[in-house]
Amino acid sequence: MSIYHWMVVVAFVFCVCAFMNYFIKLLTHRTPQDLANPKGTASEGIAYSCTVAMSPTHKESAFKHLPTYTAGILFHIGTFTSLLLMIVLFIFSFFPTLFPIPINWINWVLEAILAIGSICGISILIKRMLKPALRSISNIDDYLANILTITFQITTLLALHTGIYAIAAIGAILVLLYMPFSKLKHVFFFFAARIELGIFYGKRGVWKFQNK
Repeated sequence: MSIYHWMVVVAFVFCVCAFMNYFIKLLTHRTPQDLANPKGTASEGIAYSCTVAMSPTHKESAFKHLPTYTAGILFHIGTFTSLLLMIVLFIFSFFPTLFPIPINWINWVLEAILAIGSICGISILIKRMLKPALRSISNIDDYLANILTITFQITTLLALHTGIYAIAAIGAILVLLYMPFSKLKHVFFFFAARIELGIFYGKRGVWKFQNK
């Protein structure tokens, strides 16, 4: 087992332990009791929060910036592809016979997804840097999270293209070590947050569940 494999393992274990610590804190945290009488159903709120509510037409201003919204979606697809490939490439480097069938065309598709995701991430980063309004509400974490995620996608892309899996380890280690302390931890908390939001507003009955 090479040094970069051990480094990825250590970074992964560190990341998982940090998230487990957050998870335990969530389970043991006591939230104030909601004394308001329910005017709706939590299940309907959860369904809405995890589906229609994420549409740009149901957000405050996303529908006014559809190119950026689309770029963000593609950027996130590239990121999740990188996370999946991090696991697959790690296993493949040990057990290449698990993939006996040629997968060149799959590699091309994955490389295209990562290339598009990286370009979208770079475009979002440039917009954040050039737009005064965005710069004014951005902090160092916004820039670092974006840069490291782009790096993760690019190194994964290079690893697929060259077959040198150690390249992918560079981006993976950086992201795994930084994730628990940054905005990137929403990878773990995203659906929990959407469910909690759905429960709260669903019971309050203040959301319009029909399409606008």
